[in-house]
Amino acid sequence: MRNALLLLVLSASLAYGQAPVDLDAPATKKVTVKSELERGHSAVFDCALKQSPLDFEAHERCTFRVLDENKQKNTDTDAFVLGAYYETFAKLSSLHSVLQERPDREARGFTSLTQKVRFWFKQFRDKQKEMGIDDKTLCSVLKVNFEVMQGRFEIWDKDAASGASAVASPASPGSKKYRAGIKFLPVGKSLQVLVADPGSPNTAFVGKFILSVDGERGAGPDLQAKLAAVIAKHQDGSPVKITFSDGPGEKEKEGALALAVF
Repeated sequence: MRNALLLLVLSASLAYGQAPVDLDAPATKKVTVKSELERGHSAVFDCALKQSPLDFEAHERCTFRVLDENKQKNTDTDAFVLGAYYETFAKLSSLHSVLQERPDREARGFTSLTQKVRFWFKQFRDKQKEMGIDDKTLCSVLKVNFEVMQGRFEIWDKDAASGASAVASPASPGSKKYRAGIKFLPVGKSLQVLVADPGSPNTAFVGKFILSVDGERGAGPDLQAKLAAVIAKHQDGSPVKITFSDGPGEKEKEGALALAVF
């Protein structure tokens, strides 16, 4: 059987003017810095999807588990580790922004979360500097919105440089501004609405997934930037059209986010 297969491969190779394939040669997969960055990012991202959205302790355990498993297999390349560090920082800093303005934030562990974001941001920046990969290149490889992440990097860089808390205080709410009053996390190509602020007219969207804003779709960070831009343009109080669903893979529905001053 093996001889017949070799004869078939040889005949096909000769027919197309190619050298015959050595079926006993080892099959190897090409590993690159790009592929390892993506693998580290995806490993932590996939693990975090199985956790409760606001459970930052569980998200951190995901990272430790992913890093430990790859260390045991000797597959913890520098690029893999950088991808994992980035995703951990991105996830925890998103949770931080969600909790930041909550009146019960301390009961939810906000101070502890702030320290964790600082820790993972330092791990991320140190590894990034070691590898010589700039922010724009990293975001391009991982297919995340650079403009969205640039602002977040600047906030935490300032916090690290000051040696004090540049991020622990809630942002001053803008007076006389229309807002949707919801907090969400970018999840895949959607925004998962986690909580609604007191007085928000959009409590019905808690637990839902926003899939498009004004007809435009994209990765979660892109939708986040789009939503912020659209709300800024709707300061007359007019609603923002969205498409949403009850969960990943569920039927899509048309809706609108009401804006209010509160």
